Amino acid sequence: MKQSDDLFLLIKSLDNNEKRHFTLYSSKGSKDDAGYIKLFNAINKQDIYDESIIKKKFAGSAFIKQFTVAKYKLYYQVLRSLESYNANHSKKNKIKSLIIHAGALFDKMLFQQSRKIILRAKKTAMNCEYFLLAAEAVAFEKKINSVEQMVGKTKETADILYAEEQKLLGRHLNVCRYDWLYYHMRVISKEGFSRSGEQVKEYDYIFRDDFLIKKENANSAYAQYRSNLTVGS
Repeated sequence: MKQSDDLFLLIKSLDNNEKRHFTLYSSKGSKDDAGYIKLFNAINKQDIYDESIIKKKFAGSAFIKQFTVAKYKLYYQVLRSLESYNANHSKKNKIKSLIIHAGALFDKMLFQQSRKIILRAKKTAMNCEYFLLAAEAVAFEKKINSVEQMVGKTKETADILYAEEQKLLGRHLNVCRYDWLYYHMRVISKEGFSRSGEQVKEYDYIFRDDFLIKKENANSAYAQYRSNLTVGS
């Protein structure tokens, strides 16, 4: 894939709602953003990317003099628009936003408000089994806790939060293990079954893994799902 095609491929990958959001998102910006909307629309209308046609269309425009820079800025403007769009449509992004909000409140020394937000982020992450994000929330909770301990507003010990963080990271690694087993099995299966000694060893290695033998090792719904898929492959 040519580097000059990156922007074209990104724009063409957007669905109609994402394209509409980009226009609304960018229309709130500066005059430069209005130029980016025009460039976005021109590229979007092309079925096959032709940079020479774009340059002719915008000949005389200020940004055409530094077209490489303009494409770079538009590329990241589209990514920022996608981030904004997904923040309202993705649980994972909502959790990330909550962690950012907690950070903003912490910086304003509104520690109780920050704690409320970070606890909400942690609870949501746990419910969705996003263990790494939940651990990130706990790490931030430790930060709040250390400040509140200094001013005598909490007696909660760091040991409790440290143990919680370790448990969450362990559950994340548990999911990683089941992902690895599943994808490794898929690779072997795609090669087609044969009775070659090497392939039999690979199958045997997977099916003898404790994570598959002992069902209780799958300590989340996602891990159980991956386990069942691997065994059924």
